[in-house]
Amino acid sequence: MNAALLPVLVLAVLVLAACSWGLFGRLRALDRRLRELQAQQEVTLRRLSSEIGALCAGASGMGQHLSRMERQMRRLHERQDQVEMREPMSREYHQAIKLIRKGISLDELMEQCGLARAEAELLMRLHREEPEGRSLREET
Repeated sequence: MNAALLPVLVLAVLVLAACSWGLFGRLRALDRRLRELQAQQEVTLRRLSSEIGALCAGASGMGQHLSRMERQMRRLHERQDQVEMREPMSREYHQAIKLIRKGISLDELMEQCGLARAEAELLMRLHREEPEGRSLREET
């Protein structure tokens, strides 16, 4: 082998060794950083898992609450239906009040609801929309 080639080979080996050592150090730093990130992600994952558990428990409680409210609403509707069945006249008056609030005339109210004039006038006075500033006392 040529004597001049030996120092070049030694220099090349030293450069490769230095590069390898530098790359090894860089890989160790990257490995350390990846482990730190993994630890942070595990903490975040545990926190999110806990929050999801709390949300699920809350949703379950809300579902139970809604079920109770629906049962209560059904019972109230049934009671209201029973009350309305016991008082057939109240249904007619409720219908008359709705019509009054829509602006029906006195004659139309008497005709559609089968009311006497006095009844119709009384309902009109009690339930029609009054213009602002005007009261029932001003009419009499």
